[in-house]
Amino acid sequence: MSIDAAVENFRKEFPYWRWNGGVCGLSAHVCIAPDDWTISDEMRAFDERFNSGFDVELEHDNTGIRCISDALEAAMKEARAACDAWLAHSGKDARA
Repeated sequence: MSIDAAVENFRKEFPYWRWNGGVCGLSAHVCIAPDDWTISDEMRAFDERFNSGFDVELEHDNTGIRCISDALEAAMKEARAACDAWLAHSGKDARA
């Protein structure tokens, strides 16, 4: 998947969230988190990653290539699981 498509998916699924990332010779790294104004103290207490971010670093595969879109999707997968747990706990959607 292209980075443009990955970012578009991220923006649709996680409005009011931010992301940053990069690629070096060893890995691809992405961190995603809700915008600060959307985070309650209860969310922070439930899972610190709602404050610090869902941080993923993927080492290059055996071809020496790892796309930043792979890291963004992996971070989104972690955030989805935490959002689902938050929803089950609080009845509130962390993605909205």
